[in-house]
Amino acid sequence: MSTLVVHPKDRSTDFLERAYSGMYCNVLRSFLPETLLCSMMMQSDRLVFMGHGLPSGLIGFDKLYIDCRYVSLFRGRDIFCVWCNADLFMEKHNLTGVCTGMIISEMEEAADCGVNVTEDELLESNTLFAEALRVMVLQDEYDLSEFRSIYKGSSDVIKFNSDRVYIRKKGECLPGPETGGR
Repeated sequence: MSTLVVHPKDRSTDFLERAYSGMYCNVLRSFLPETLLCSMMMQSDRLVFMGHGLPSGLIGFDKLYIDCRYVSLFRGRDIFCVWCNADLFMEKHNLTGVCTGMIISEMEEAADCGVNVTEDELLESNTLFAEALRVMVLQDEYDLSEFRSIYKGSSDVIKFNSDRVYIRKKGECLPGPETGGR
């Protein structure tokens, strides 16, 4: 299986490198023009997107880099969207795969979400999160139980983030952490 990882350079998300470091895959950390990016996506069976984002897509290189323009290329491929509110992007475009809701990886995000966390707890959370993602990226079939067996701890940030990793299957709604559904 050929895998393309798109992880725009950003010091605040460098911890995610652990999720694919040393794996046999193509990694894109620098800007690539749309035609070349599309070509790389079309040659890949699995697409992994990581970094900061919005419900409208993945941010990279001072702009919205991965957005609705690429949705047709996602279909028929394993997709893995790890950015804040990627679940809303996937739901809007009826995509299937692994995705995240609002994920806390910085102190400011914790404060914005009302989650009390120390810098040490955040570092531990980021490290474990990337290690757990790595296990999922390496799997042929995605399984949240394996993710959660690695990404566990007593801190509020781990509890918060763990509730916001989803596997979205065709025709299913994503469960919300507090409501049981959207």
